Amino acid sequence: MIRIRSFGWVASCLLPALTLLTFPACAATVRTAFVAGEHGVDPARHVSALSLQVQDVVYQRLLGYRAGAQGPELVPMAAAALPAAGDGGRRFEFVLREGAHFEATAGRGAANATGRPVTARDVAWSIRRLAAPSSTAPTRELLLDAIVGLRALAARWAATGSGDELDVAGIRVVDERTIRFELAEPDYDFPHLLAMTVASILPREIAEVEPRAPLLGSGPFAIESWDREAGRIVLRRKTSGPSLGFGDVTRVEIALVADEAARGRLLDSGAVDYLAQPASALARELMADGATAQARQRRGLRLHQAPVPEVIYYYINQRDPVLGGNSDQQRALRRAILQSYDVAEEIRTVRAGFGRVGASVVPPEVAPQLARAYPLAFNPTLARRELDAAGFRPGADGWRRTPDGRELAVVFSSEPLDLVRPFREVRRRGLAAIGLKMETREQSVQQNLRDSEGCGLAFWGSAWQAAVPTPAYFLGLLYGPNIGRGINLACFESAEYDRLFERARGTVPGPERDRLYERMLQIAAEEGVWQIGAQRMATWALGERVVRFEPHALQPAPWLHMAMSTPSAAAAPGSLRAVELTFLKSADGERERLKRYIVDNWFAMDRIAKAQGLMDAFTVWDSGSDEGPWNLLVSVTYRDARGYAGIAEAFEAIRRTHNEVRIDGKSLRDLGRIVDSRLVLEDPAHETR
Repeated sequence: MIRIRSFGWVASCLLPALTLLTFPACAATVRTAFVAGEHGVDPARHVSALSLQVQDVVYQRLLGYRAGAQGPELVPMAAAALPAAGDGGRRFEFVLREGAHFEATAGRGAANATGRPVTARDVAWSIRRLAAPSSTAPTRELLLDAIVGLRALAARWAATGSGDELDVAGIRVVDERTIRFELAEPDYDFPHLLAMTVASILPREIAEVEPRAPLLGSGPFAIESWDREAGRIVLRRKTSGPSLGFGDVTRVEIALVADEAARGRLLDSGAVDYLAQPASALARELMADGATAQARQRRGLRLHQAPVPEVIYYYINQRDPVLGGNSDQQRALRRAILQSYDVAEEIRTVRAGFGRVGASVVPPEVAPQLARAYPLAFNPTLARRELDAAGFRPGADGWRRTPDGRELAVVFSSEPLDLVRPFREVRRRGLAAIGLKMETREQSVQQNLRDSEGCGLAFWGSAWQAAVPTPAYFLGLLYGPNIGRGINLACFESAEYDRLFERARGTVPGPERDRLYERMLQIAAEEGVWQIGAQRMATWALGERVVRFEPHALQPAPWLHMAMSTPSAAAAPGSLRAVELTFLKSADGERERLKRYIVDNWFAMDRIAKAQGLMDAFTVWDSGSDEGPWNLLVSVTYRDARGYAGIAEAFEAIRRTHNEVRIDGKSLRDLGRIVDSRLVLEDPAHETR
């Protein structure tokens, strides 16, 4: 049996602990595991959750959001001050603050290896490059529409393949520290667009953005390493840079792990300090009152939840031949359909309590003054009454028919996924309770999105998160010109609504603008356009080293808002013990045989070692999948902080008496390989079994 003794990716934190039984080097280090996938550092292209978190701290934007504020309060970041609007909300000018500085580097593509100040030309280049065909981040569209000439540049760039140095009328470099933006339409919310991650400022000499080029931005953190093959990312806090939160974290170590349950096991073992959006099984166990939850809670493991600034909504296509239209009967049918759905039941039975009933299409974290009770909330009694009054009477089979006697079915679009089925059944039961038959149209999310953009779905659901935390960003979901652009999926057209939307965009934020928004929400309810679903809760599972956590809804990187504990340096010798984690990857189709090999060989020796008092526990965990960089995890708990080094001589004696048991004639080399090992320390009072 091979006992791995290297400390892998956590050695920088754990080695001092093995020597001194203290944790000074780790006090400001946070370790986490994240979903493996396509991640990157280019804000114009990569928009995964992890990518946004890294980009959020590696770059600066002109503006950011105040940490600890209750709402979206803009504050200067690379800018020296908030801008004043000119020309009735069409012009915004920014002066860069002194001290905004790019990281010094000799990385590829950097013309200056000594570092330099951020200039207005860098800002102009960073925004202009969003017009390039290679820029695919969806939120770039907001800037392309807003700034004079930027959409036209995108069209020319796509047609000719060149455009990097072309002028944009709406972007003017006044001097090295001053930049001016001219807008196509008045928009007092424009500064929020420049706080988006996609508006991050990059040095203009970088020809290609990638993790291997360390000169990436002037934010508070830098990328120390990004190993795609090993699935590891390390960030370090710089000695200078803007402060975006209260946290004391100076180093972030991220492991990319595909399987949710595997990430939960890492938290249980103490190998990571927190998980974002943990596996539902782990989250439910931490919420429960059973022995497992209590044992975890005694070790300091707990959940933290906060509302996500988004809306989940179900909309009815206003162009659908059955459910759409402008007659009073069609409006009554739509309103009844939307009032039949019990969001509270969905949260209780499907989401395991992780959510709250949405009050408005505009989340309260964005505009609490608009988060009043929604008129089309769950009300089956009123829904039946409206259907009766509009002439939708039950037929002989019990299902309601149209006023002229034709059969009626509500066609709800869905996806052929197990996780979607429970949501669909809540919908079906609600419609059946008011006498409406539901039929399901199943196809992929991508196909549903394409069809909905072409107004081809009768009834579907979607989610819209606050990339820009303003009411207009959410109310644009019904703005007529957004039909066909993946925004107005309800294909809703209302001359009054559009006039109000455009008027509000050019109105200074305040009570007058809020009254315009309230009327727009009223129109949506009168027409029966959408029904507000659950507001999801962002969930983090926290380990005992996280002593303070107050995340900001608009700052993606949670470690900005974490304070980490510093365990006592006076820990007595023997008060800690080592847990060794060995990660294995099976050969194709050999996962079960590899697991049997571990049990018949490794654990055969470990059982003897445990009987001799050399170790406390051993187990193998199976991810249940052949995907990912590893799929089996072996955990061995030793009796003190020395780990294997403390029992090496005695264990070698056990090894010499063991004869290898081959599985169907195959050895370890045939069945798989060891891909990584990690060592963590724990207090025996906080067991990780």
